[in-house]
Amino acid sequence: MRDPAELKAAVAAIRKVGRCAFDTETTSLDTLEAKLVGLCLCWSPEDAIYVPVGHTQDGVRVIYNPRYELIP
Repeated sequence: MRDPAELKAAVAAIRKVGRCAFDTETTSLDTLEAKLVGLCLCWSPEDAIYVPVGHTQDGVRVIYNPRYELIP
């Protein structure tokens, strides 16, 4: 995902299809240690999006909160 518009388009496509698969991306397989870094959403064999939620940039944690973009 490069910008909020791409996420909005993905949500519209998912709503149209009526279902999606999702996966979480974390820093570890250990559930007690893992930190969430992103979500993968897939709604067709050809269509998917990765939503970063816990990445770092230049040593600073970058958090994108899609909730603020999706609430009408």
